[in-house]
Amino acid sequence: MLEARDVSFAIGQNELLSGVSLTLAPGEFVVAAGPNGAGKSTLLRILSGEQRPSRGTVLLDGVDLSLFDPAALARRRSVVPQSSQLQFPFTVSEVVALGITVPGFDREDAGSRYHVASAMARADIVHLGRRLYPTLSGGERQRVHLARALCQLSASPRPEGTCTLLLDEPTASLDLAHQLLILEEARKEAFRGLAILVVLHDLNLAARFADRIALLSGGRLAAFDRPADVLQDDLLSEVFDCRVRAGALPSEPLPFVLPQACDVRQDRGPTTPLARSG
Repeated sequence: MLEARDVSFAIGQNELLSGVSLTLAPGEFVVAAGPNGAGKSTLLRILSGEQRPSRGTVLLDGVDLSLFDPAALARRRSVVPQSSQLQFPFTVSEVVALGITVPGFDREDAGSRYHVASAMARADIVHLGRRLYPTLSGGERQRVHLARALCQLSASPRPEGTCTLLLDEPTASLDLAHQLLILEEARKEAFRGLAILVVLHDLNLAARFADRIALLSGGRLAAFDRPADVLQDDLLSEVFDCRVRAGALPSEPLPFVLPQACDVRQDRGPTTPLARSG
């Protein structure tokens, strides 16, 4: 289990997190939600071990996260940050291979190639394998880093205890189909027994995938419960500072779209736009 106990984090006089306590159990899919500046990304970085809390403790199976050496921690958790800066002319396949070893290019055995190819297929980036990473769009880059994280988890010998996958706004630059694909792949990792934390702004996606939602507001944990118990009118209206009615249509006859399943086409050939007339 990954556990935050009374975690706070401050930069000077600015407290970004204040007294946050929560747990991520193996097999659980948790979504961190809340308005901009609520502390979601800060919480993820602290749970990953990238930052140390100003107060409080983060424990992985009862052991302080700061006591793990980098190699041991890399076998237990993988992270997809909100954005990654990589300007070197690596190919997509080479970036995914970084999930196995650094620099990653000296692993040419069949097992390594299998893990790279499998992760790329899961992230729907096989067709991008020879592309240079700096030439990719933001959404394509995000899927490359998901593949890298999946490769890291699959290639490492599975240790005893809790393993975690932490994703910071992985759907922000993605189209509808790939939003669903990314979250469904994260859900598969939960089925494999990993503890999953995903930072999301889309509350509909949170309701669709989360076992529990950690709703943050002003650096504090406003709620941590099942989606049905968190996505309540009064609570959401207070946290987001606007009128919210969960599960209700506005008075105007506006259309809305609720994607139900992911079926990403593997055919990458040119398509003919469909004409629409009113």
